[in-house]
Amino acid sequence: MRTCNEVSELVSASLDRDLSFSRRLGVRFHLMMCKPCALYERQLKSLRTILGSSADVEGESAPQLPDDTATRLQNAINEELHTS
Repeated sequence: MRTCNEVSELVSASLDRDLSFSRRLGVRFHLMMCKPCALYERQLKSLRTILGSSADVEGESAPQLPDDTATRLQNAINEELHTS
């Protein structure tokens, strides 16, 4: 079984690119067994939906978080995963 760190990286990567069948299968299996990782996936998908919906205004592209904000957000999520 994949580790939580591996799965969090793969979940993030899967939002930007397709994963191989074996990686998708490994991630899905892990998510069925690990509630914190499943929560992380749902949070990422929610953020993407929220940020994507703001791009619909006047045909603008989706807003980008400043690097320091994205880093703080990722660190907070990782900390939450490890304390759950």
